[in-house]
This record gives sequence, structure tokens and C-alpha cells, in this order.
Amino acid sequence: MSKSLGNSPDPLDVISEYGADALRFTINYIAPLGQDVLFSTEKTEIGRNFANKFGMPEDFY
Repeated sequence: MSKSLGNSPDPLDVISEYGADALRFTINYIAPLGQDVLFSTEKTEIGRNFANKFGMPEDFY
């Protein structure tokens, strides 16, 4: 991903749509150490779904 080449999303747009925790999890989940990945905002749904599981136990108490 390169901001100067224009092939990366604006992080503030992704955070406003999915949340910061979802973005952090997605980047760590899809990017193996030392390798480049193609980022897409659709993959951020994985992180959002995972982050939502931690918020759900609050609903039960």
C-alpha cells in the first residue's frame, strides 16, 4: 500500500465506517510478517465481526 501511488484507502474513512479496533485486527490478521498484502475495505468486515464479539458480552450483564 502506498499513499503516494493512491492504492491505499484513507484510514480515517475506514475507521469511521468500521472502527479502529476492526482496522487494527484486520491489518494484523491479513498481513504475515515481512510480506506485502493487497488491502481492501471488504476484508475489514472480518475485523469488525471479530471486534463485535467482544462487545456482545456486555449486553448479557
